Order: sequence, then structure tokens, then C-alpha cells
Amino acid sequence: MPSRRHEHLFTQTVLGTWPAGGPDKDYADRIVAYLLKAAREGKDETGWTDPDQAYEAGLERFIRAALDPSGPFPAAIAPFAERLARIGAVNGLAQLAMQMTLPGVPDLYQGTEEWDLSLVDPDNRRPVDWDRLARQLEQVAEADPDELAAAWPDARIKHWLAARLLRLRREDPELFARGDYATVPAQGPAAAHVMAWRRSLDGRHLVVAVPRLVAGKLNGALGLTGFDGTALTLPDGHSVGDDVRGNEGSRADLGPVFGRLPVFLHRVGDRNGQ
Repeated sequence: MPSRRHEHLFTQTVLGTWPAGGPDKDYADRIVAYLLKAAREGKDETGWTDPDQAYEAGLERFIRAALDPSGPFPAAIAPFAERLARIGAVNGLAQLAMQMTLPGVPDLYQGTEEWDLSLVDPDNRRPVDWDRLARQLEQVAEADPDELAAAWPDARIKHWLAARLLRLRREDPELFARGDYATVPAQGPAAAHVMAWRRSLDGRHLVVAVPRLVAGKLNGALGLTGFDGTALTLPDGHSVGDDVRGNEGSRADLGPVFGRLPVFLHRVGDRNGQ
């Protein structure tokens, strides 16, 4: 049997990396490799220079027995793990919007166009299937984001959002390279659950908002509840269209937006001054 410390680490690890289809042999192999490395680097029960083969064998048996799809552990942990995964997906899309629109140069690590459940090296150096990602990019380019959000475990919604945000940057690179940054306060009952900001340059604005602290607001696939009446005041100017989900006018109610996807983007003006 593993130590309490390693049993705790195992539980934390599987909660953070639980695969959408449940555990299989490949997943069990990855968790075994990760826990054995962690145990050796801890230098208590075993180590790199003097490995305790009996302890390591017992640790591996414990992991493989726990992750046996026919055993009781997967069925017991799956509901909680799946709830955490949905919270993580909402946060992941919000993080992606921040990464792509806040000041700085975004860096997409290889393979993170999708959900990244990699562990420490060498797990995070597994080969990326670039051909599959290229085909998927073509498929999601014109897809309905609501349909992608409904199937969020397959990660296409993240790929779609990454492509959309990169296209925004390509369409107006100067806005992101030289544009000012300022926070945009939210007003309303869920204002404390909103982070919003704008990038501005020469009369052009991009307003971005994402939710925070969402565990108590899950509602359907990636939709959130409790944001009705919570709004942003938009910069003056003509709307050239919303890129993910937005409203026309000087105020944007985030309820309908976050009820479908956890990202709000709103552009005002373009490079031609319109």
C-alpha cells in the first residue's frame, strides 16, 4: 500500500486529469509513471539512488487496481471529477481569452489548442498529432460555437476560441502591440464574478469580459447562471459586430452571454475609423 502522502497525491492527480471517457490502460500507465517519479523525488519511501523496489511495486499495484474500469473507484470518483472538469473548462476558456488579449505576446504551448491534461515531463513531451489538429481547425472554423460548447469534453470549443482570438490579433495587430489597457468595471449583482478590460488605440476598442469563481454558477454545458442584470458599459462608438457573444448598444448584459459561453468580446470601431 502507498503512504498516506502518496495516496493523497494520487487522488489529487486523478481529479485534475480525469479523462472524459474514463481511465484506460494508457492513462493508468501515465499515472504510474508520474507517481513513481514523484515518490522517488520525495526521497522518503524510495529514491533515485536507492529505489525501494517492493514499495514501488506496491504503489503501482495500488494505482492500477484503483484505475481498473471495472472496479469501484472510477464510478465513485467520476461525478466529482466531471464537475471539476466542467469548472476547469470554463476557467480554461476564460484563461485563453486573457492570454490572447491582455498586454504581452501569447504563447500557445504545443498541443494546448485543446484541453491540456499533461503531467510533469516526460508526460508533457508526448508527440502532438499536428495533422489531426490541422483537420480539426478546418472543421471548427465555421462551426456553431453553441454546438461545440455542448460537446465541450472533446475540446473543439477551445480550438475554435483559440482560432477566433488569433484571427482578431491578425486583423488588428497594432491594437494588441500598441493599444492601451484599462479595466472595465461591471455593475450588477454578479459584478464580483466578472473580470473585464479593454484594449484601445486611435478610437478602436476591444472589450473583453470573463467570469471568475464559477463553481456555484454552472448551468448546462459551459453556460453559467446568475449573471442577469450584470452589465458592462461599452465605449462610445459603432459596433462592428461581436466575435463570440455580445450585445449592441452602450451597455452589455452579461447574462445572455455567459449563459452560453464564458467569454464576451465586443469591438468598437475599425482601422478605417468606422
